[in-house]
Amino acid sequence: MDRPELPLQQLHAFVVLAEELHFGHAAARLGIAQPPLSQQIRRLEDKVGHALFHRAPGGVTLTPAGRELLPAARRALTDVTDGLVAARAVGSGRAGTLRVGFAASLALTMLPGLPRTFRHRFSGKGVAFRRIDAGTVRTRVAVAWRVNDHNPLVTYLSGIVSQDTPDRP
Repeated sequence: MDRPELPLQQLHAFVVLAEELHFGHAAARLGIAQPPLSQQIRRLEDKVGHALFHRAPGGVTLTPAGRELLPAARRALTDVTDGLVAARAVGSGRAGTLRVGFAASLALTMLPGLPRTFRHRFSGKGVAFRRIDAGTVRTRVAVAWRVNDHNPLVTYLSGIVSQDTPDRP
């Protein structure tokens, strides 16, 4: 089945109308006039192939098709909103995961305080450690995680990265 093009604006209008059960109130809540709201709902109904609302002079009620669509529409809007929030957090450096590989010889000397320090200074980020076989360790590197240009966490660790070791936690 082909996926229909479905603007989020139409889903949002549908959810608001389903909550208000009145075109005038829903239009006011959306900050638009009533005719554009009616047009958005009609376009959505055309895509669904069925009426989503029973229209009456005093308001509207959901049809069985509308009652079926409502929870999915709410989930879709929530998922998109959550995705945008998460993408913004990662893009701005407020979230993400630092993956650190280490030679066994460093486990007791250099690593014990790093996870706690990292989690304290950068809540919302994860840190994953894994041991790398000493034969694959190639270099000395600096691990840096920047929240912004003024607040970097830089930790120097001996031998933590290997070019031929897969990136797994």
